[in-house]
Amino acid sequence: MDKDSLKRLAFLYFEGKSDRSSEKELYDRISTSEQARAEYDALEEEWKAGNIPTVAQRQSFEAMTGRIVARRRMRILRICLSSAAAAIAVLLVVTGIRSGGDTGSRQLYLTTVSTGYGEKTRLILPDSTEVWLHAATTLTYSDSFNREDRKVSLSGEAFFDVTHDEDLPFIVELGGSSITVKGTRFDVAAYSSEEDITAALLEGSIIFRSENAIVDLHPGEVLTYDLKDESILRSQADVDSYAAWINGKLDYPEVTLDKLLDRLSSIYGVDFVYFPEKYREKKFRIILNGDESLSDLLEAISFVAPMEYEMKDGKIYIKER
Repeated sequence: MDKDSLKRLAFLYFEGKSDRSSEKELYDRISTSEQARAEYDALEEEWKAGNIPTVAQRQSFEAMTGRIVARRRMRILRICLSSAAAAIAVLLVVTGIRSGGDTGSRQLYLTTVSTGYGEKTRLILPDSTEVWLHAATTLTYSDSFNREDRKVSLSGEAFFDVTHDEDLPFIVELGGSSITVKGTRFDVAAYSSEEDITAALLEGSIIFRSENAIVDLHPGEVLTYDLKDESILRSQADVDSYAAWINGKLDYPEVTLDKLLDRLSSIYGVDFVYFPEKYREKKFRIILNGDESLSDLLEAISFVAPMEYEMKDGKIYIKER
């Protein structure tokens, strides 16, 4: 790939205009060539120097194109772990911060992609699997991905459109549980701050595994795994609503007020003070514009659910009406 081709691919990526194949081509180039990686870093600095979009510009562009193209506070870290030495070298590929050195003979390289509070991003894995990461989410995989295995580790929420590979099943590790697929589309939410894991299957099939159970999920089904009592609930649902956030909507067909606040806390990194009494078990249908501010979201929720809120001392106090 010549320098002009690399620049074309990089600028398409920075502007959110690249497709799956061009993103994979770019990834393959910069992950295998130090020179290409250095050129990529320089191109990113060049693009950032002339393109610093405001929040309003970002939202306007997203609305026009239907894609999330805001420059993300995304960290891609390649962590070199050696069994022959205690040293750890960290390379921040996107930001260009590097730490090098000889760390021994056996090395394991990890790539970690993270989003901040209120953010989301789309990425293409080396096997061409498409992944959307919701806010406050971290995805990690090793350099053996797509060669020896297709394992990723997830904390937070992600939507996967998995490329089919009969010989290498795709595995999402969720702490003490996992999801195995061969080619499918599904959403999984596994925030460490929440008390359950939820998986919604749009197409294909997935196998959920915990220490005590193995469950096959079929299209149109939602699985909820309670981390406290290890119980599993499988039900039919509007599974498209679980993936609505990738298009800028937060859609909850049936949600209790405390569960909704738990999710907003995970997404926006805020603390809610709420002691449910009257409406502990009552469920609501909530559809929100996920690109709005948290205060606007709370105002919208207050029209549907019987609640009032007050922001005080860095916390949000919720009262039932």
